Amino acid sequence: RKCREAPLELLFVTDSSESVGPENFPIIKDFVKTLTDRVALDLATAHVGVINYGHKVEEVDHLTQFSSKDDLKRAVDNMKYLGEGTYTATALHAANCMFEAARLGVKKVALVITD
Repeated sequence: RKCREAPLELLFVTDSSESVGPENFPIIKDFVKTLTDRVALDLATAHVGVINYGHKVEEVDHLTQFSSKDDLKRAVDNMKYLGEGTYTATALHAANCMFEAARLGVKKVALVITD
């Protein structure tokens, strides 16, 4: 039986602060790419966004920035390890702002990946 596909706004909020460490950050990036492949059969049904944060917040993908999963994965691969502080509250505020521009009536999910 095939699972029913439903529209989804999925936002990854990835911690790349000092406590995560540069050795664990590639694991986080691989997880984001793997889960994107499993959840988003196409980026028209499931919009995927990415926020990378540490001592600052970087909006990597704004839910509709990329038209292909390969482009999204390249952007995730290019995310830089930030180190330093952990501004989780600022990252969550950025996520809320991103969701304001999301499709109406579509389920919104933010997945915070932190230590």
